Amino acid sequence: MIWNLPYLERGDEDDEFEKIEEIAWSEIPGEGWGGELLNFLESQNNVNELLALMVMKTEPEGKSKIVDWERRGWTSRRLGSERFGEEKIEVVAFWKTGGGHTPTIIDTCSSTMEQVMEISGGDWLRVMSKTQTNGRGRKNSQWISEEGGVFATWKLGSNLIDEFSPGIIQTSVGAVVSTVLKAEMKWPNDILNRKGEKMGGVLVESSNDEGSGIRIGIGINRFGLSREEGVRSCGWVETLGDVDAKEVFKKIDRGISSIFENTAILPLPSKESLVIQSWISLSKSLSRGVAVRLDKEVVRPSGLNEFGELRVSGGSIGSVDIGDLDIIEWLGYR
Repeated sequence: MIWNLPYLERGDEDDEFEKIEEIAWSEIPGEGWGGELLNFLESQNNVNELLALMVMKTEPEGKSKIVDWERRGWTSRRLGSERFGEEKIEVVAFWKTGGGHTPTIIDTCSSTMEQVMEISGGDWLRVMSKTQTNGRGRKNSQWISEEGGVFATWKLGSNLIDEFSPGIIQTSVGAVVSTVLKAEMKWPNDILNRKGEKMGGVLVESSNDEGSGIRIGIGINRFGLSREEGVRSCGWVETLGDVDAKEVFKKIDRGISSIFENTAILPLPSKESLVIQSWISLSKSLSRGVAVRLDKEVVRPSGLNEFGELRVSGGSIGSVDIGDLDIIEWLGYR
């Protein structure tokens, strides 16, 4: 369904409109025509198979709002935009996140990265566990998974790797998570608060095994782990307040879906757009003077490439792209 939403507010001049003009141009009270469409689609038996493509005003926001769809389990993907003075008009697609299939939620497991491999059926599988006994991060480092946090893995189709490198997938998901948590991102996969304390991380893995797909693991603390000596950590309670883990998971799920879920109709985002999205999130902390030491020289992060590698510039090295975190030292994070 393709719908060009009307956006003119009703006013004193309503009587001057002919009926066809009224339908074509005037918004209705409440949730607007967008809400009318949403209610209609939600009543259909095949709602999980539907996709709505709308041209709508997003700035300033009208009665028809993207957030109304998101609250009812729909993913949105912005496909294009034009600005006319103070108004921004966008082409926005909506579909049921994950095709309407609910994620698997369990009480405990060793690691959701392994648990998701035991589930079959489709290219969009999600597992969330309330706790993990053997959660892991980069290079198999241990991740403490206390109840109340989000510990989840998404398994996507292996053909995604033909479109995007694991590096840019990782930074793009990190950008989604940091935005949802109102936090910051540290290359390549850490989620931090403004003080540089770690809130969570993103892990991307793939293998040559048939059906293994691309696995995106996310671990986020709800509360800090102050009792762990020498470990500066925090939780989303500092940035979001008392928000339930399932609600945080749903927002992250929609965010990942908006980028990587294959609807078979819509194009995936371009590599360039993912680089921009990742760099915007990284820049929140970099703008405060964070630097990098490489080969005894202090250089500045200056961008990302399409592989998710960090570009640094300065000194005698000029400009180089770095794909290995172990060869650099971050300076400026507390």
